[in-house]
Amino acid sequence: MPVKAVFLDFMGTCLDWHSSVVAALPSSLSQDERSALALTWRQAFFDDIRRRPPGETPEDINVVHERILQEVLAREESAHFRQAFLPLPSSIANSDLSAPAISTAVRAWHSMRAWPDVLAGLQCVRDALGCEVFVLANGTTRLQLDLVRSSGLAPVVDMLFSSELLGVAKPTPAIYRRALGLVGVEPEQGVMVAAHAYDLRAAKAVGLQTVYIRRWTDDLDETDEGVKQLKSILSTQEDVNYRFIFVRPPDFAKLESRLRGRGTEDETSVQRRLARPRDEIAYSETPGVHDKIIVNTDLDAAYKELDEFIFRKAERSGKDA
Repeated sequence: MPVKAVFLDFMGTCLDWHSSVVAALPSSLSQDERSALALTWRQAFFDDIRRRPPGETPEDINVVHERILQEVLAREESAHFRQAFLPLPSSIANSDLSAPAISTAVRAWHSMRAWPDVLAGLQCVRDALGCEVFVLANGTTRLQLDLVRSSGLAPVVDMLFSSELLGVAKPTPAIYRRALGLVGVEPEQGVMVAAHAYDLRAAKAVGLQTVYIRRWTDDLDETDEGVKQLKSILSTQEDVNYRFIFVRPPDFAKLESRLRGRGTEDETSVQRRLARPRDEIAYSETPGVHDKIIVNTDLDAAYKELDEFIFRKAERSGKDA
C-alpha cells in the first residue's frame, strides 16, 4: 500500500532541543557542564517514561521536566550542578534551589530550532509521496504549538497530535491507533519517524512502518549491540518486512568542518559529537550489517534513493505478487 501519512516525533527527531536547553542553564556552569547536565536531564526523562504504567494519563510535561530536573540535581554526583541553581552564595548549604533558574530551564523546552536537514527533507517527502505529515509526540498541545512556530516547521506539518490531546502517552499502543483512526489511514499506510528506538518498537507492534533517525543527542543508551540484537530477533519473524539502512555523510572531514564552523562548540564538545558518527561509519563497514548504504552527498538525490529502495521497490513487489 502507498504511504498516506507520516507521523513525526518532534523533540530530538526534528528539533535540536540540546542547544536551547544548554543556553538556558545557569551561566556559571561551563559549556561542557551545561551540555552534560542537559543530556543527563534528557536521559532521565526517558528513564521516567519507561517506569510509567502503560496507559497512564499523561502528566503535564512542564511538571515532568521540573520534577525530573529537581531529581537530577538532588543526586549526590550533581552537587556541583546544584550549586549553580542556588539563589544565594553556595556557603549557605540549606538554601532551596532557585525557582527562577528552574523555571528558565523548563521554559527552554518550548522554543527550539529544527535540525538543518528537517525542513527540506519534509518538503521532499510531501512533494514526492503526496502524503500528509503529522506530529505525534508526548507533551501538551501548548508545547507543540510553541515548537512548531519557533522551529519554522508549521508550513510542512498538517496537524499536531499531543499525548495530552489523545489522552494517552507513548509508547502505549493506543496513542498510535488513535492517531491513525483520526486521520483515517490503515497502519500499513502510515510511517512513524523518530530518533527513539522505544517509540519505533511500539509503533511497529501496531503495524506502522518505521524510520529511525539517529541523532547524537538522543538514545544515548541504545548501542550498535542493540541493533544487532534487533536484527537477530526480526530475522526469526517471517511476517515482518524489515530493512536496515544507513545514511552516511559524504565526507567525515566536511562533517567536522561544518560542526566547527558553527562556532558554538568547544573542542571537548566537538570531539564528543564526532565520536558517534565516527563509530557508526566504522560499524557500517561490517559486511552484511545494512541492506542499503546511502551516501548523503545531495539531499534530493539521497531522498530519491531512499524512496526508491523503501517505497517504490515495495510497490513493484506488491504488483508482481
